Amino acid sequence: MSWTDEICVSCGLCCTSLSLVRITEDDLERLRRGYQVTREQARRMVRGDPGEFTILMEKTAACPALSSKGGSYRCQAYEHRPGICREYECYILAFAKEWLKQRGAHQSVDERNPFHSAADEEELARQVRESIQRMRASFLHDCVTHQNGEGFRRPDFMPELIQTLSGAEFAHSFPPAGTQSAASGRPGGHGPTGSEAG
Repeated sequence: MSWTDEICVSCGLCCTSLSLVRITEDDLERLRRGYQVTREQARRMVRGDPGEFTILMEKTAACPALSSKGGSYRCQAYEHRPGICREYECYILAFAKEWLKQRGAHQSVDERNPFHSAADEEELARQVRESIQRMRASFLHDCVTHQNGEGFRRPDFMPELIQTLSGAEFAHSFPPAGTQSAASGRPGGHGPTGSEAG
């Protein structure tokens, strides 16, 4: 796994209630088959109408497949994650990959790229990590400062979101409790090992 992929799957920002993550019936079916969960158990992770669902982000203001420990995040459903999670790429990593592509082709990096000043790949990685930390701090500041302000798009579960953005640790049970994992042979087992998440 490349360092950009490692950063992507350990960031966790797009897996919190900062986002409305809409998934399809096919996504639920992929999770159901991949982790041997019942249709009812899969639907307990979402809300919405048939055909389009939104992942529930309640007690921790985060996706029910996400866990947090030591400032890093882990997606326990990464192997069978929904299509929107597979397709999404944040602009920070898009700029980093553009830098890598241009440097790899021995081209100068466009000055519109926020990382154009990075002298080498090690400095690029440092700048990317710092950008993610600033983004998290900015989201946290906005939530704390404007949570009761007029016109502020108040995310659901604001106190929980503030705790999550502040680095609170949490461990979701995934697959949902009461399932039988073919890989572990025990209820609530994790089956296929997930990747570090985001």
